[in-house]
Amino acid sequence: MSSGAIEKTVVLFAALLLFPCFDIQAVDHRSVELSFKRFCARWIDDMRKPGRNGITCRKRASGYIAEYTGYSTNYQARVSRTGSAGASYVGILTYREITYACCARTKEAALGGPFASVSEHLVTELFLYADGRWQY
Repeated sequence: MSSGAIEKTVVLFAALLLFPCFDIQAVDHRSVELSFKRFCARWIDDMRKPGRNGITCRKRASGYIAEYTGYSTNYQARVSRTGSAGASYVGILTYREITYACCARTKEAALGGPFASVSEHLVTELFLYADGRWQY
């Protein structure tokens, strides 16, 4: 065991002795919440990466429509205990999915933009915390 791990163990043990009402589960819950916030930041970042590189273009009667999906940088992340031993926490991530589009007479013009927001949807995803990690 490293000296840093030993120091943390000693500090936690001392806290339990000094504050017997101290709930060790609260320490775990806080670390799980922090890990979920980091997980969500990566999740949203990964979804946002394709951005305009993920444009699709379709022929319509009046020309072409080019579309891509974007995601808001503002999101809500919260963690709740499940009471289950197999998956002790559930993480709830809520964000906005935004569809951008451009209509034009030619495919090249549609792909070139400008793009405008044409729809927004509120999305809620659930993730389980099991085996020490967040799972989709």
